[in-house]
Amino acid sequence: MMTESPFYPAIVFVRSCRATIDAFYMAIRAIGQVYEPEVQLRHERTLCAQGVVALWSEIEALIYDTLVIWLQYTPDAWLSKDLEGVTLSVAEFMVMTPEERCRSAIRQLDERSRDRRKDRNKQRPGIGRFELLLGAFGLGGKVDPGVRKTLFELWKVRNALVHHRGTADAELVGVAPEFGAGIVLDYIHFDRYVMATMQYGKCVADRITKKLGLPPLDDLAGESPPAP
Repeated sequence: MMTESPFYPAIVFVRSCRATIDAFYMAIRAIGQVYEPEVQLRHERTLCAQGVVALWSEIEALIYDTLVIWLQYTPDAWLSKDLEGVTLSVAEFMVMTPEERCRSAIRQLDERSRDRRKDRNKQRPGIGRFELLLGAFGLGGKVDPGVRKTLFELWKVRNALVHHRGTADAELVGVAPEFGAGIVLDYIHFDRYVMATMQYGKCVADRITKKLGLPPLDDLAGESPPAP
C-alpha cells in the first residue's frame, strides 16, 4: 500500500497533524472550563504562541525527515550536484549509521545554503529555505501563493516570538498590520497557520507520489479543525 512506503514522512505528517490540533483545542476548552474569562484569554494566547513555535519546528522536521529517507532509499539522489562539498571524516563515516550519514549530508547542505542566504540579495524567506533543499533533489515545485504567504507570516511571527520578545518588524507588519502594536495571537491566527502547514505537508507528499509515479495523496488538508 502507498501509505506503507518508507517514502512518506510527509503523509504521516499530514495525518498526525490532526491529532496534534485536536489536543491543542481540547486544552483550550479545558482552560475555558477552569478559569475566568480574563485568565482564560491569557492562557489561550500563551498556548497559541507556543503552538506557533512548535508548528515551524514540525515543518523543519518534515523536510529533514523527508530528505533523509529520500537519500536512504534513492541512491541516485547522492549524485545531486548540490551535495558536492559535503564531507565526512573516515572516523565519522565508520561510526555513523546510514540514517546519520544522510542527516549529516542534509544538515551540511542546509548550512551551506544558509551561509549563502546571508547575502541579502540571495535570501529565501519563509519556506524558501525548505524549497531550496527539496529542489536539490528534484522535489521542488509550486506552492499555492496563499499558503506561501501564510507560512511567511508564521515564520516571521515565530522569529519575533523567539528572538525579539514578540516585537514585529516592518516586514511582518506589512503582511499582518494587526501586529503593529505587538504580537497577540488567538486561535483564529493559529487555525490559519495550522491549515497552511498541513497544506504544505500535503504539497510535499504529492510531489513525492508524482516523482514515484503514484496517485496523489487523498485530500487530508482541506478541513478546518473545530473552533473551541
